[in-house]
Amino acid sequence: MYKYAIGAMFALLLTASTSVGAEAESRHSFTLDVDYDTAVAWSKTDGPEKLSRRDGNVEVLEKKGDTIKLKTRTPKGTFIFTVRETITYGADTLYYNSNLVSCEQGGIEEQSVRVTMERNGRGVKVNIYAHAKVNNSRVTSRQLMLQLRMSMIKAQRVLEQEIDNHR
Repeated sequence: MYKYAIGAMFALLLTASTSVGAEAESRHSFTLDVDYDTAVAWSKTDGPEKLSRRDGNVEVLEKKGDTIKLKTRTPKGTFIFTVRETITYGADTLYYNSNLVSCEQGGIEEQSVRVTMERNGRGVKVNIYAHAKVNNSRVTSRQLMLQLRMSMIKAQRVLEQEIDNHR
């Protein structure tokens, strides 16, 4: 369950930017003031799913094996798409990957999210990488990149609050 919940959380990251017609990628890193074991424990609860639903934009339509079908509504329309996810726990690093399988509605052509959470002294270093390509030429790649970046910063703030509440 937690694997799908993390996917729903990061679906917000990419679907916030699907109002543009372009291709872009963005990276963001930050450190959480929490130990690695607490971050991993949080990832195995319903915390990530609660995180994704804070805005009320993401709905899980179907879970099947390692795929999840999501529906999200934005000011630019409704998007329905399926992603394949993997999550791996190492002694010092959590690895999350999500890749687009198909898009039924909204014009998403490519999507990938990579998140690592790694032990970093007393804290956890989080690295997020996102790539998206949409079929809509009304907005530039630069605008898409800026939207991805803003979404990552928002994800950082919410993640910090949610994990802090889990302590």
